[in-house]
Amino acid sequence: VQQAHDSLWRGGWRALLWMTLVGAVAALLAQRGVRRLQGPIEATVRQAQSLSDGRYLAVVEPQVPELRRLTAAMNTMVQRVRRLLEAQAADIERWRLQAHNDILTGLPHRGHFLDRLAALLQREDGAEHGGLVLVRLADLDGLNRRLRRQTVDSALRSVAALLQTYTDRVPDCLAGRLNGADFALFLPVAGIAAETAAAMAASLRSALASHASELTAHLGAVEMRREAPVTQWMAQADLALASAELGQPFSLTVLADDTPAFGEGLWREQLLAALAGGQAQLVEFPVLDANGALLHLECPLRLRLEAGGELLPAARWLPLAVRCRLTPAIDLEAVRLALQAIALDGRPRGVNSAPASLGSADFMAGLRELVSTQPQAARGLCVEV
Repeated sequence: VQQAHDSLWRGGWRALLWMTLVGAVAALLAQRGVRRLQGPIEATVRQAQSLSDGRYLAVVEPQVPELRRLTAAMNTMVQRVRRLLEAQAADIERWRLQAHNDILTGLPHRGHFLDRLAALLQREDGAEHGGLVLVRLADLDGLNRRLRRQTVDSALRSVAALLQTYTDRVPDCLAGRLNGADFALFLPVAGIAAETAAAMAASLRSALASHASELTAHLGAVEMRREAPVTQWMAQADLALASAELGQPFSLTVLADDTPAFGEGLWREQLLAALAGGQAQLVEFPVLDANGALLHLECPLRLRLEAGGELLPAARWLPLAVRCRLTPAIDLEAVRLALQAIALDGRPRGVNSAPASLGSADFMAGLRELVSTQPQAARGLCVEV
């Protein structure tokens, strides 16, 4: 019995030792297997984390068949997400450019240009003065009817390319397309607006002629102090441009900082108020023949636009009157005043009429009525265009 007991005891210990050995070997094998799985799993975790951070990692496929399928699926998903997000980013960038920039020329739209201009003017490290040049392609609507659209679009891109040469060379220089025919260039340096505008006029003459001979432009420029509001900058430059439009193709007008500029809406109100309030007056300059005899009195019109203000010559208000289409009413007032003066003293008088008035049915009808009601005075009237 004792021998059997000892044999059983020794067998039990041997079994325990073998089980312990087998367990240790199994643990080692399990540890190696876990470590073999841990690397690919951690790589997959890092891949998922990088995806949430906006990075796109591709993981090498492991040897474990099950994990290989998982890794392949993750890599495919990462590539799809990457392509999707890149496409969305490209769409967002395109929408951003469309919201702020003109599609045809790539220049900022009017609103974006004015916002950037306001930001530049508020900077404290800029020059005390700056310049603003406006460029208008003449008769854009007519050009679109007479020329091919590709020709007009190419001309507009040429104007934009000319402006962009300045923005590329000069820091803080800003260009924009204000509307279909109008472009703007802000110059952050004092004293170069007139010179720059003259150079642009010469360049535009050459560049536009290469597209079509009838393509022309006008330019208006102004230099002002930076503390002036953006509205004043634009009104001043717009007045210069309106004045240039009365001249020859590619003509240029540069206005001084102290020239009053109120904007088109206020100009229109003041011009109408001056006509309605009797604030128009003719000044007289005798025109003599070779013997000194009076031929007639040259009578340009003056307008008082502000209460108690001075009478302003046509050079100060005519460009905006043309822009506001008020020349027929103003010219009729000049004719009325001239006929009234001729009736009083009998001396002949000549008044000026804008070419735009001759194309107005209201002006021609009003002129006929004034002449027919005062036939005697009308014999001494000369209307000059």
